[in-house]
Amino acid sequence: MINIPFGTLHEFKEHFEEYRLFVNTCNIYFRSIQMINKHHSYLNNEDFENYYLNITKDIELETPPIDSFIPDAQKFAEPDAVVKRIFIVNRDTPEYIRIKKRVTLDDIFNTIPPTHDVHILLKENPGKLDDVVDDVYIYWCVHKYLLMINNIRLRAISTMTPVIEYVVENITREQWVDYLSSKRINEEKCDKYLTDNIFAPDFDYTIDYYKKQHDGFDAFEVDDLIYRLCTNIIAKTDIYMIIAVYLILTFSKVDIDNGNYDSSPCAAYVRDVLSKL
Repeated sequence: MINIPFGTLHEFKEHFEEYRLFVNTCNIYFRSIQMINKHHSYLNNEDFENYYLNITKDIELETPPIDSFIPDAQKFAEPDAVVKRIFIVNRDTPEYIRIKKRVTLDDIFNTIPPTHDVHILLKENPGKLDDVVDDVYIYWCVHKYLLMINNIRLRAISTMTPVIEYVVENITREQWVDYLSSKRINEEKCDKYLTDNIFAPDFDYTIDYYKKQHDGFDAFEVDDLIYRLCTNIIAKTDIYMIIAVYLILTFSKVDIDNGNYDSSPCAAYVRDVLSKL
């Protein structure tokens, strides 16, 4: 158990609960990207970036993913039916309507080269325009969701700053060593405490980053460290400290790459404490 001053418990709990909401939102956007990405009919992401990213980037995201993409009723009514997607684009969202006004036949013929498959397709079959607009909308959403994830991640780290600062300033290597009494990983505990509290793509990237040698410390296994910390949770408040450790590891990468140990307490904490556990 990591001791937290009683006077800060309520504050840390509020920061942690807000952080969890941010992580949950990131996960919603990420799962939505996984669902819709590459489920285009004619225009792919490269086409979108080449022809439509710049003319749609000013459109603001208003509609949540759950209302932007609707389960395909045909898939559930006729399980054996051949359907291209497990979802249908909601063409009634305000963003879709704005995009449709910009992605017209005239616009496509003026924007996309005559030799492009989509240009040829629509010359021969103008009725496929709605499918092309769907593709533009899908990849517009992918790009907007990625931007949302990036912004929310920064807010998640920001809201946990007081907890991060407390760990860096007060929890020593010796205290962590004492805390890590059990060495056998308890997978059930790890699932319980990490599933909803860590944004998986970030975690994977952080694991890969610290597998490599860095100036000032040797490579180490971040996942093993986090799992051992979770395994030894005694008080529910321990998770506040563990998430702070994870965020320190995530937040410090740029400073570590630049060797800014003197000006970055977090980077120095990784070098002097976390890498030695």
